[in-house]
Amino acid sequence: MKIRTISIKKAVYVIYMMFVLNVTYSVFNTAYAYNFAILFALFGVALYAIPMLVRGKIERKLVRGIVAFLLPMILITGISIITAICVHGSSIYGSDVSQSLLRCIHYCAAFLIAYYSVRWFGKDTVRLIVISGLISYATVFVQYIQRAGLKGLIFFQHVVNGVGLEVHDLTYCMGLFFIYYLLSDEYSKSYKIKALIPISIAIIYGNKRSLFLGLAISILIYVLLNRFESQSLQLLWIVFGIYIVGAFIFLWLVKSGVFATILTYFNIPDMARLRIWNYFSDSYTLTPGYWGRGIAYTDNRMVLRETMQSLDITNKIPIHNDILRIYIGWGFIPFLYYLVNFFLLQIRWFRKQGDNNNGWQYFAIASCVYFINFFDNMITSVSFNICFFVIWLLLTKEKGNIDIGQGREIYGQ
Repeated sequence: MKIRTISIKKAVYVIYMMFVLNVTYSVFNTAYAYNFAILFALFGVALYAIPMLVRGKIERKLVRGIVAFLLPMILITGISIITAICVHGSSIYGSDVSQSLLRCIHYCAAFLIAYYSVRWFGKDTVRLIVISGLISYATVFVQYIQRAGLKGLIFFQHVVNGVGLEVHDLTYCMGLFFIYYLLSDEYSKSYKIKALIPISIAIIYGNKRSLFLGLAISILIYVLLNRFESQSLQLLWIVFGIYIVGAFIFLWLVKSGVFATILTYFNIPDMARLRIWNYFSDSYTLTPGYWGRGIAYTDNRMVLRETMQSLDITNKIPIHNDILRIYIGWGFIPFLYYLVNFFLLQIRWFRKQGDNNNGWQYFAIASCVYFINFFDNMITSVSFNICFFVIWLLLTKEKGNIDIGQGREIYGQ
């Protein structure tokens, strides 16, 4: 009988990622998750990035990721910090500035962690992260069953004695991997089935309705792009146009109060989110001349005592809407640039490489992220961004190195 050996390197990675993923209610949940992430990123810099610079060569895939995601985020953050200070009068030493900068650092760290992970383990990275997440989630199940009994697995919407099965970031991470495995042609059918079953269970018990919506629409879009391949580019433009218009219509509905009227008229429960969104309706204008207050602005306001009293809430909760959050934080032009870069410029690059199918997979996954953004706060989540970047790196077939000294090769969007 063949005995499988366990890779020490992979085992250490799985264990370490339990603390980076930081699953809510898990025994591995820690207040130092960001510290673990930053240490991982710095370790990778010392192990790979610095030697690359010394040799004068840098990997094409790393350069591509920096140009595609990190530089735009750094640019947007820089602009929003400047406008927060110069336009809105934020203190240069205030939390709107410092926390916005910190979120940018976390975003960059997530990409570096994803890059080093894929460099080490290739496409097996997804499996290892899934294992890490599911082990952490299993500890949540054990605690939940101890409190609620097996019947709690049927009625699992509620928190029982401080433990609930609805976990935040991990469920969305599993959603991204669900799409990746489902659409990928890099794995056998039997492997995909084995992977999708536990992922699906985690998604169902994670119970994030925005993810269900995102999964359904993103998979539908992928099917349409492949079904109407000859018109795929036109279809992509139409869908992206709907995304842009939809985002600005939502911002207008909140700003004008029409959204509140619609929910009230149809008696739709909003779980207090409408009150939160309305609270920030005076914080922005829908004009190209609106400049952001820093992405940390809404987060900082939500923890203030006067905000909590005004909203009649007792817990410190986020705004639960990244579309509203980043528009207020970044401003009209940076917000629009982010969406164009996130969708169109990345698809353009996949097509430029002659890799349409992976481009459509990316568009499907990006679409899922887009719909999640309407109902939650994931754009600065380290664990979520690690998973997103891992998938992007696996879809990107860029190989080889660039000679830094010659500097002849420039990556344009």
